[in-house]
Amino acid sequence: MKKSRIVISVVVILLIGLGIGLLVPWKLELVSDRGKAQTPDKSLTVPTVQPNPTVQQLEDTFAKIAQTIEPTVVNISTSRTVRYRDPYYEFFYGPGQGGGQYEQSSLGSGFVVRSDGYIMTNNHVVAQADQITVRITDPDDGQDKEYEASVVGTDPDTDLAIIKVDAKKPLPAAPLGDSESVRVGDFAMAVGSPFGLANSVTTGIISARARSLAGHSPYYDYLQTDAAINPGNSGGPLINLHGQVIGVNTAIISRSGGYMGIGFAIPMNLAKDVMDDIIRTGHSRRGYLGVTIQDMNEKLARSLGLDSAEGILVSGVVRGGPAQAAGIRRGDVITAVDGEKVAAPGDLQRVIGLHEPGDTVTITAMRDGAAKSFKVKLAERDT
Repeated sequence: MKKSRIVISVVVILLIGLGIGLLVPWKLELVSDRGKAQTPDKSLTVPTVQPNPTVQQLEDTFAKIAQTIEPTVVNISTSRTVRYRDPYYEFFYGPGQGGGQYEQSSLGSGFVVRSDGYIMTNNHVVAQADQITVRITDPDDGQDKEYEASVVGTDPDTDLAIIKVDAKKPLPAAPLGDSESVRVGDFAMAVGSPFGLANSVTTGIISARARSLAGHSPYYDYLQTDAAINPGNSGGPLINLHGQVIGVNTAIISRSGGYMGIGFAIPMNLAKDVMDDIIRTGHSRRGYLGVTIQDMNEKLARSLGLDSAEGILVSGVVRGGPAQAAGIRRGDVITAVDGEKVAAPGDLQRVIGLHEPGDTVTITAMRDGAAKSFKVKLAERDT
């Protein structure tokens, strides 16, 4: 019995000793019975892995793109004074009594599009801001510099804005790419300041093209990406493997408010057109046809003597507008613009909206069961 207790005590002591040993950091040297330091057996060291040369090249490309694009991406912080009323005080003491004000701030991203200080971002990043502060990393010394920015112009329809800073020297500008050449499956890199973490880089692919979102602008389709986009990324660039901006990160679909693998960017080709208009005129100019329109359906098609419900019904024509001047009437069914088929009201709005005021377009419409063509000189849409 005594012998069993002794064995149990030894086991407990050994277990306690083992537990203490597990708590000792492994970086401590091993000590032998003689008190001399022993080095771990090198034969137990796991060998390093040599990456596939193609994978290594891709990794190098991502690193080079991030290094090159970083000086062009900026952090944007805004503030505005929000005034509120107090109905209780106004009821007892009269209008304007009570109430107060507070400062509201927000964060976003942007990127330099011209070396003389022009920066592109989202309209919702700078909308109604009283003060806009832009933080830019100086490529020469790596130090952050802050500038007060002014709004050159905005386009709420596309959620784009151009702001400007007066820097003491030319700024590195991001190269702008061709969003029309983007393919589903292409690599993409999103850069911005999610949650204020400046110059964060995430990678993914182009998940889809030509995505339309309910409640958003009918004037363009989004690029969809699974590169992580979070609050604060708005206005930052979406980059291709050539280091060119192919989109402006602007929206996500999320049940949590954060990244869930579905983000959207405004195509760069559209953004370039809006940018040029804003820098030149202070606002974006958009073509105007002068009609009110609605979706077609089988019942409407039968009532108009048509074989199918294709096209868009003209439910009204603006008096003195371009459509009326060209001879388009209420009840016409528009099926194409410059030979490009249009199937829904959003299609027609997008095609016309991407034209410049003064452009002449050919509208194809069905009237009395026959196709007719109209040459329409577009006016400028009044925002």
